[in-house]
Amino acid sequence: MAGGFTKLEWKSSENKEYVGNDPSAFIFKLGDDDSIETFECHKQSHVIETGKNRGPVFGQGDIDLSNPKSGFSLFGSSYTLPEGVEEDSEMANFYLFGEEKVDDFEVF
Repeated sequence: MAGGFTKLEWKSSENKEYVGNDPSAFIFKLGDDDSIETFECHKQSHVIETGKNRGPVFGQGDIDLSNPKSGFSLFGSSYTLPEGVEEDSEMANFYLFGEEKVDDFEVF
């Protein structure tokens, strides 16, 4: 299980828009052993992406649930990767959710 947190407002304007400046924003991953990993946003201009039919999206696709049937992750685009994981690698893309598609999500 993985998710994210931000204090920023999710908007539904006509065009997609990157929203930034939330140092408290993070992405998290819950491990099989109940461990929790957190990852800070290193690209503060791209904390979330908002817009009509564009959400929730953290970063530049670090978590992209704009289409829940084909949610994906380009982890590392805006949020810090764990040590030993390189951006744009298969390991980065599957790190949060594995090879499974997202089958359910909640926004609070």
